[in-house]
Amino acid sequence: MEGNNNTGPKYLNYEEMKKLLDVVREMPNEHLLIRLLANGLAPRDVVRLRAKSFKYEKGVAKFTGKGAVKRVAAIDIPTLTHAKKYIDKERLERNDSLFGWTEKTVSDIVSENGKLAKLDKDVTPTLLRDTWVYLAVRAGKTEDYIHRQLGNTDLKFTKQLIQSYRELDEKSQPKVAIYVPVHEKRLNIIESTLKAFERLDWRNYTVTLLVNNSSPESVSLFRGIASQHGAQVMDLGVIDTMEEVEIDGKTFIADITEGGVVSIVRKALQKGLEAFRPGNADYYAVCGSDCQPHPNAIKGLIKYFDDKRFENVGIVGGIIFARGTMRVGEQQKVGQIPCVFYDAGERKNAPECYEFLFKNWTQMEVVEVDGVGSGWALYSRKVAERVDWDLPKEIHRFMGEDYYYCHQAKKAGFKTLCVCDILADHLEDGNPPPEPAKPEALAPAPRAPKAEEPKFQFEGQFTSKFYDEEYYERGVETGRSGYGGYYNHPLFKAMAKELNTYFGPERVLDVGAAKGFLVQEFVGLGVDAHGIDLSEYAVEHCSDEISDRMVCGQAEKLPWPDRDFDLVVTFDTLEHLNEQQYRTAIKEMARVSGRNILFSITTDENVVDKSHISIMPIDRWIKIIDEEIGGDYYRHKNNFLDQSILWFNPQMCLIYSRRKK
Repeated sequence: MEGNNNTGPKYLNYEEMKKLLDVVREMPNEHLLIRLLANGLAPRDVVRLRAKSFKYEKGVAKFTGKGAVKRVAAIDIPTLTHAKKYIDKERLERNDSLFGWTEKTVSDIVSENGKLAKLDKDVTPTLLRDTWVYLAVRAGKTEDYIHRQLGNTDLKFTKQLIQSYRELDEKSQPKVAIYVPVHEKRLNIIESTLKAFERLDWRNYTVTLLVNNSSPESVSLFRGIASQHGAQVMDLGVIDTMEEVEIDGKTFIADITEGGVVSIVRKALQKGLEAFRPGNADYYAVCGSDCQPHPNAIKGLIKYFDDKRFENVGIVGGIIFARGTMRVGEQQKVGQIPCVFYDAGERKNAPECYEFLFKNWTQMEVVEVDGVGSGWALYSRKVAERVDWDLPKEIHRFMGEDYYYCHQAKKAGFKTLCVCDILADHLEDGNPPPEPAKPEALAPAPRAPKAEEPKFQFEGQFTSKFYDEEYYERGVETGRSGYGGYYNHPLFKAMAKELNTYFGPERVLDVGAAKGFLVQEFVGLGVDAHGIDLSEYAVEHCSDEISDRMVCGQAEKLPWPDRDFDLVVTFDTLEHLNEQQYRTAIKEMARVSGRNILFSITTDENVVDKSHISIMPIDRWIKIIDEEIGGDYYRHKNNFLDQSILWFNPQMCLIYSRRKK
């Protein structure tokens, strides 16, 4: 593989690691040793391991490292399985040393087996650890996570090591070309979109703005903004964005200025956009100028092109939600509707096909579909070579042009996949971000004669009645929230696993738990988890298996004793409270936590929710939390969680630990 040479960073590739493990296959102790070192442990760590070190249900090993420092290292499942078999076979007691070897013995064993495997490099424990670092960098793990796993004392050395493998990874990454159709009405939001691209956990990409129907002055402004973010601009000039389509005797008008991005590409090809010709990139992404992709939106999609469960994958998309209403056959759907599509097929009833996806997509990892909206999708080079971008006007009236391209790709033998945990969002639709809602603006309108009494009334705080079925299931339709249905998304499972790995809690409390999906996932991992939420509706609609773990109550009055939990978490809760409430809630969470607190707070004033009455920059929240609990808790300046998960983003996620006194 590129970069794995005598002068650059070194690691073992898959085939080399397989050869090494094959050599020790019949020696359980040496086999386990190789696996532990390949999990990032050093010889000094391995010789300190005891039978009791492994916490199988939590996926970690706990031990005392160099200098009597307590260490927690994540261990992959195959290695944990081998460890348990080895310990049981050797009948080791809890306090028995795992191997009884010295550090020199460990190094000698690794070196000798490297020679037996006939690998063309000097195999050492350091090489195995560096292999783990390379894989961790490719997986998008943070510097703090890697540093903690390695147990190094010198953070500068860890950063240098990570940087060398990051550069290697970038060289080996496939090239992705991103195209963004845009016109002058989107000048006010394009910079936010470009900044979103910069947060992508991928480096080998280019961005080209396809500017259309914009004045010379606007084009000049686009060039200035693009240059600040390393993007390119192609001015398509004035193009006809209104296309008349006749199907079944009916005439339809399609406006391709923004939504029909495939048609914009077609116009770009006609203008000479050679960069989009097959062979200039490995993958292409075409997205709207108001798209806000998840940081993992390339890495999380690109791996599915080689997924063994699917053959000949040509297009892989994430979930982007339709705003407002969306046509489903002859029906109108309202709310957060994923722009992914099924053909009617033999059912002869398109709405049924769509309904299946709307109800089930949150439970899926990846699903084969007939089309994806172009809000965020990757097209492989082989699709670009086989399927013509110069589309005819006879498009299906339910499809749209981006969906029609997927349809043509399917006819050419290519599959389209939708990855359900890669989300993209919209900025405001071409308008400046709204001013933060003022409390008085949330009061109900004066009651008209004979009108019904309003369901809630804002009096400086929101009551349980506000967070009702309408808030969770029809929030977009009613303007109450950004929810068009509240479901157990796969991200809850990812969050629970990540928190369990790094905090290793026995008891967890989720404050503002809604329907308890995070609590449910923690319980599935064997953690004693509990939740509390102000909404009677949400608590009543939690899963039966956790109903005895959910409490309807206030964050300011937690009904648990002092230091009752190892970990207290709260996601998107504090911004719903007024100052007196959130200050009291912060102190309550500190009271019931014995060790750690995680605050994840929405700071984006563009998020639609009428009960977001305390939107502030994260620095302001840090000051408030420090004022309330700074004497007993300290803040971790480095966020060591997987930041590809939205709620662990440093711009909204704060981690505090109780001081030892």
